[in-house]
This record gives sequence, structure tokens and C-alpha cells, in this order.
Amino acid sequence: MKKGVESNMLLYLALGFLVLGTSVYGILQSKETASLSENSFLSTAVHYSLDNDGSISTSEKKK
Repeated sequence: MKKGVESNMLLYLALGFLVLGTSVYGILQSKETASLSENSFLSTAVHYSLDNDGSISTSEKKK
């Protein structure tokens, strides 16, 4: 009977770590996606500016 209780506790502990790990991974993945989106927007803006003018103005550098 004692082995059954210990094995159930171990099972719940493992499931808890699995849920916690999945949650942390999801949070970090969503933050990384937001960062990549912001970097993509910035690089696209710089690319268009260089294509049109050939240089980046001071106001664009500050942005």
C-alpha cells in the first residue's frame, strides 16, 4: 500500500513538472515571436529607406 501512494505522488510530481515546463516554453516562445516581429518591422523600414533615399536620416535613426 505504501508503494502505491509513493508511486502516485511521483506520478503527480512528474505531471506537474511537465505542465510547468510546457507553460514556461509557451511563454518564452510567445515573447520571442513578438521580438522577431518587431525586428522584422524595423529591418523592413530600414530596407525601404535605403532603397528610396540611399541613406538613413537622423530622425529615422532615432526611431
